[in-house]
Amino acid sequence: MKQKIWAKWQTMPWYIRYLVYLGTMVMVLCIFCIKSYRVPSDAMAPTLAEGDRFLSMNRWLLPFWPIQRGDVIIFISVEDQKTRLAQRVVGLPNERLAIKPPSIWINGKLLAQPPIFLKNEYLSYGTYGSKSPFSIPEDSYFVMGDHSDQSNDSRFWGHLPAKHVTGKAVFIWWPPKRIGLIQ
Repeated sequence: MKQKIWAKWQTMPWYIRYLVYLGTMVMVLCIFCIKSYRVPSDAMAPTLAEGDRFLSMNRWLLPFWPIQRGDVIIFISVEDQKTRLAQRVVGLPNERLAIKPPSIWINGKLLAQPPIFLKNEYLSYGTYGSKSPFSIPEDSYFVMGDHSDQSNDSRFWGHLPAKHVTGKAVFIWWPPKRIGLIQ
């Protein structure tokens, strides 16, 4: 039986075998490495607009591409433990963060890298936004939406434990006019 199947496989045109291999690889990537999400609000505008669809690498790949300041990450909401959210990493573990509108200060220095932090205006709303400076615990992050006045983020509910992170946003694939890497 196996020999008959193998013989048929060998007689198939090369392009059909190629498409089968390619399809299998795409399925494996989609199951284990990449996930697609839809943006429900403008909290991350202009980086991610409402209705955008983007790809995220799963948490299994994070040891190879560690989370850095400025990355847009996907995480399970601290508030309801179910909803998945996408926001930008502003503060890293063991840092002191202060929000002094329109800027963010890390360990007493103006946050200027990556340049997105100079383009956005950050407001000191919320419990944690108004009581600065404060320390970010080990194994935690401070995240904010790029559209700070429309975002329910770490300013309101505090630091994000690293165990809540499920991936890193990397590529917008829909709508066609916005296709590209997420900065």
